[in-house]
Amino acid sequence: MVQRWQSTGLYDQLEAVKTVFIEPRQAGKREFEKFLTQFNHLARDRTKPDNGGPSGGLMFAVYRGKISEGIDFSDDACRAVINIGIPFPYMKNVQVMLKQKYNDEAAEASAYPRLKGSEWYSTQAYRAMNQALGRCIRHRRDWGAIIFLESRFTSSMHVRKLSKWIRTRVKPFHHFDQAIGEIQTFMEHWSEHSSSPATPVVIEILDEDL
Repeated sequence: MVQRWQSTGLYDQLEAVKTVFIEPRQAGKREFEKFLTQFNHLARDRTKPDNGGPSGGLMFAVYRGKISEGIDFSDDACRAVINIGIPFPYMKNVQVMLKQKYNDEAAEASAYPRLKGSEWYSTQAYRAMNQALGRCIRHRRDWGAIIFLESRFTSSMHVRKLSKWIRTRVKPFHHFDQAIGEIQTFMEHWSEHSSSPATPVVIEILDEDL
């Protein structure tokens, strides 16, 4: 995706307003800590450059990685998480296929309810997604926008697999301008009332409208 954006010029547009970080695939502990320190410094810095250059930070990360599952981005370190797609495991992976087969056979042989292969497969996807969603809401006074670029969340079947604190706050939008207006209003409000117990807004933007 990043390579495509670089070829189309979209990546340059992002860099014009934010310093862009990409989660390193392989990095030692010291290198990774330096990477996080640089991001946190820029993300929390609200000053606008005099030359009109980029301010703040934008990070690209993957599901099931260090960033999406093990790092705490509280307060101004992260005010929005944008989620693209649903991270289902690769269906043709041998381990995934064997695990599903094992679960199906165990469920069929058991006299008690057991997790079937398809149910296990779905659980893996939503576990990874819910881990990522919680990166920007780390305490009771924290706040942030969670944005889904995924049309499947128009279905209650998918929404009910999200964490309980998210389900009732999902707001579907069918038009980009309407969604952006809602995000802007939300950000302006909570920037002025950040000392109050916050309620995060969860926004869904249908991917076919982007």
